[in-house]
Amino acid sequence: MERILPLELVGYKELEYDLLDESGDVVFPQGEKLTPNLLMKLSYMKLYKHERFQREHFNPDFTLPGHEPLASLIAESSAGHLLGDTREFLQKAYDGTPIKLEECVKSTKIIIDEVAAAMGNIESIDQLRIYDEYTYSHNINVSSLSTAVGMLLKLNEKEIKELALAAFLHDIGKMKIPREILNKPGKHDDREREIMRRHTSLGYRYIKENFEIPDRIARVALDHHEKFAGKGYPNGLQGKLINKYSQITNVVDIYDALVSDRVYKKGIPGHRVIQIMITDFKKEFNREVFEKFLELAVHDPEEKAS
Repeated sequence: MERILPLELVGYKELEYDLLDESGDVVFPQGEKLTPNLLMKLSYMKLYKHERFQREHFNPDFTLPGHEPLASLIAESSAGHLLGDTREFLQKAYDGTPIKLEECVKSTKIIIDEVAAAMGNIESIDQLRIYDEYTYSHNINVSSLSTAVGMLLKLNEKEIKELALAAFLHDIGKMKIPREILNKPGKHDDREREIMRRHTSLGYRYIKENFEIPDRIARVALDHHEKFAGKGYPNGLQGKLINKYSQITNVVDIYDALVSDRVYKKGIPGHRVIQIMITDFKKEFNREVFEKFLELAVHDPEEKAS
């Protein structure tokens, strides 16, 4: 028997061969539909295939459904307002100029409305993103994608509003990081990496000092780099000790960071990022949250039409 890896299955609609356990018994038969939930289940199992099914069954140039570039479903006028308001908001944070919470809430209301209107028409997760300079678009995209995942998790209206705001504010601490480190066009050394990591505590402190909002919203700035299995930063929290909004934001933050062009790297194509997240990062995420994220990312238009 030959061991199979989850990335060999991403992008296919159904199994092309039987999946076997270590004893050689069929666990999932040929023809089984490869839904996002099944992909997640398989990624936690040790599975094999008969040796007669050689590597020609794996096409490294496959495309995920809808991975060809599609127009954003965020209205152009809304995207323009969001980018302008986000630039102004982050500049104020950088300058130390007072920011009214209402300015951020106005932006997240636009995001929620746009995502709600788009949810029935999504063919690609990237249709919920906008494209501009990373510093500005990342805050919007993380809020947008977090909102979509929250809707799939059936969070109530209050929770969606809180999640959208928390995700929008998650990286505000980066405005307190020296620009020569934040925008360095190369790999950070150990000292610079440690300074970068301070954006979580700096952001949390900034929010607590400037906005009167519940701590569960502010903590996303502090906890969005914590890992569900532990060993994240800044506090090495694990499992349900990590706030629910942070668990959601963590997943989409990684996705948007990897697919986006940065000052020091080109973005990775979305379908490759999904492979990476399934094979390398899945243990870092709340499983239920990651499954809902995959429902957006591994989207099958035929399933929606049926």
